Amino acid sequence: CCTNLTSDSPCLICTDLQTILTQETATQQNEIAALRTHITQLEQETPKERYKRLCAEKNARIG
Repeated sequence: CCTNLTSDSPCLICTDLQTILTQETATQQNEIAALRTHITQLEQETPKERYKRLCAEKNARIG
C-alpha cells in the first residue's frame, strides 16, 4: 500500500481498492451459503449413507 510516510492510514485510493477487492458479491455469498449447507449435510451423514454416496460418485466417474 502507498501509506503516507507522515500518516499511519492508507491513502484514499488504497482504501477504495481494499473495499472493492474485499467485498463479497451476492453470488459469492450464495455459493458460501450453499457450501455451508452441503458441509452440514455431510457432517450429519451416517456411515451407511456415506458409503452409498461414495459408491455412487465412484460409479458415476467410471461409467
